[in-house]
Amino acid sequence: MPYQSKDDARWKAIGGGDRIEVTLMKPVGGMRGTAWFDTALKGTREYLLTNHSLTESEQYGLLHIPEKFEENFYDMTGKSLKIHCSKPDVVPFPRCKVKSQYREDLVLEYYYGLNFLPQWREIDNNLKKLFQQFS
Repeated sequence: MPYQSKDDARWKAIGGGDRIEVTLMKPVGGMRGTAWFDTALKGTREYLLTNHSLTESEQYGLLHIPEKFEENFYDMTGKSLKIHCSKPDVVPFPRCKVKSQYREDLVLEYYYGLNFLPQWREIDNNLKKLFQQFS
């Protein structure tokens, strides 16, 4: 879809439109491997158990943990991918923020529109293949 001024927020918001924004980074806090995944999952569960109610289910092959204003998804198979999505009834252009282990000391962090969530595995695999071409 070409740019139109009426859709300005769709193109200027991170993860808006039919595009993806990617950052390659070292894990926060100097964590190696997938330690960040376990820390994030534990933190989400503890927060919900303390402040709200914890509900877990499976969606798109991921562990789904909903919150009031956002959705959290964890890949329990590889324990190396977390997806955090805004809810459509909360923001005009909902998006997902993905954190995915790329290498032992590198993590991909990227954003895309919520409508692409069902293709999370294909997107993640293709991004890793793309970055592999540069190494």
